[in-house]
Amino acid sequence: MTLRPKRFRSLFILGVATLLAVPLIAQSAANDALDLEQAVGPLSRVHALTNARVVVDPTTVLERATVVVRDGMITQVGADVAAPADAWTRDLAGATLYPGLIELFHPLPWPGDASEQATVDGAAAASTPAAPAGAHPNPMVRAHRDMAAHAPDAATLRRLRGAGFTTALMVPRPGLLRGHAALINLGEGGMAHNLLRRAVAQGVHLARRPSGYPESLMGTIALLRQTVADARWYADAQARYARRPAQMRPVYDRDLAALGPAVAREQPVLFETRDVQDGLRALALIDELKLDAWLVGSGAEYQRLDAFASAGHPIVVPVDFPDAPDVGDEGDALDVSLAALRHWQMAPSNPARLRAAGATIALSSHGLDDPGQLHARVADAIERGNLDRTAALAALTTVPAQLLGLEDQLGAIRVGAIANLIEMAPSGGDLLAASPAIAALWIDGQRLALDAREAPAVNPAGVWEVVVDAGPDQQIPVRLTLSGDPEGAMTGSVNAMGGSLPLNDVVVSGVEVRFAFDGTPLGMPGAIRFEGKVDGESMRGVGEAPPGPFTFRGRRVEGPPPAPEHDHDNEHLDHAHDRDHDHTRPHGRSLR
Repeated sequence: MTLRPKRFRSLFILGVATLLAVPLIAQSAANDALDLEQAVGPLSRVHALTNARVVVDPTTVLERATVVVRDGMITQVGADVAAPADAWTRDLAGATLYPGLIELFHPLPWPGDASEQATVDGAAAASTPAAPAGAHPNPMVRAHRDMAAHAPDAATLRRLRGAGFTTALMVPRPGLLRGHAALINLGEGGMAHNLLRRAVAQGVHLARRPSGYPESLMGTIALLRQTVADARWYADAQARYARRPAQMRPVYDRDLAALGPAVAREQPVLFETRDVQDGLRALALIDELKLDAWLVGSGAEYQRLDAFASAGHPIVVPVDFPDAPDVGDEGDALDVSLAALRHWQMAPSNPARLRAAGATIALSSHGLDDPGQLHARVADAIERGNLDRTAALAALTTVPAQLLGLEDQLGAIRVGAIANLIEMAPSGGDLLAASPAIAALWIDGQRLALDAREAPAVNPAGVWEVVVDAGPDQQIPVRLTLSGDPEGAMTGSVNAMGGSLPLNDVVVSGVEVRFAFDGTPLGMPGAIRFEGKVDGESMRGVGEAPPGPFTFRGRRVEGPPPAPEHDHDNEHLDHAHDRDHDHTRPHGRSLR
């Protein structure tokens, strides 16, 4: 990597000096950035990724090419591109760059109140809670929800990024009419930095309530039909009132209002299905209600291939193929149904069969325990299911981008696109391998290293006095506070002089601790990342800010909280609980 240390030292010192000199609560990030720019010139957010094998799109590959990223956008791509004079150069000789993957269906629980959740998909509530003002009276209809208002938690982002996803469509759940899906980049900095488009689609699922109407599938379908009809009437009533206000106003209903774009076919519905019959019902309802729809498949569409392919709706195809059935030891009676055996054999061919029949498909990690399992399942679809490799990559990049209407911004490494890239390790350049070696993601031009996480071997909780080394005789003191469980969720902050910047990602892996914070208040938009090794009460490591790298060292001045005492009295209960919940299957013959 070619760096310009003097420029970085100036920027970092001025940035941290801003943090040390003025309480952050009283600062204006915009004014700080302006002051910095006046002092040292425009901040450099330019990267030149050189000597890389660049997979521009599923059908175009450049050898030993350069990709120039400026302010989060791709400005140059080619084998004859020279690194700009103001760029930070990263030599990627032997490595491959792919477009970032796009997850077109990632459901997230809506962070509503407990009473609403209980009446929709939890334990039956004693009584139905009163609907909020302006809301539909049935809690299964919450079409007004807007996922753009809720950022995913750090663990969700980490899992999706680990699979190579740089963009995802977040869909609220539970319910029948679930609300608006939001398209976000999976970078750091929260929803404000990452939201690409709100209200992309309306989530729909033929769900039932555990208590109260609708408890049956018939009731769910009736409620969907009635609500769509009501939404059309509501839109017409509002239009008539707007033309002639001298009449009684229609009663406001936020959910019927939110359904207006969907019933007018200005917004697709994202219809989630559970099985083949559920999918066929969905197709019939989409046609009957005259909706524009994307179907989220069950993975068994091959069983009624003609019906799904001829409907003409794009299908988000999950790759949660079943594991090989356990057929017991040799000589045991076969306790596996023919249907289960057939589905195990046929499921990996579902994407290829749909595509061959003319359906537009996008692949999804939906249904997998961990999105990181995506690559092994896609490899199955290629090897066992005869899915073309080019089509597989397209179904994760260019096809989702086209469905979203963002093919100029996402899904390919082209000039004018958002700098969402996958950087492969030099030793593992094939993204479609069962276990690809992804070194880092670039999201909005910000590099995020993807290091494997080990079981924590240290507890870094406490208060640390950290010194950032930005060059000879240029040390910057920063106070770091870390709290929480290293095996679970940790939080923290860097602070000085009464001001504080929260950490947005803390990970403990082995003896290493990694954390980051948003550098915008320092006039350096983007994440400032630290990676340090803990040795007792000392920590040493390296970091990276938008302008470039640095080193740091620290000592703990306040120790972590004492470990909780072991509860010997309940130890036997824990072991009994583990035995009662041990679902490990006995060893048997594998069909693989």
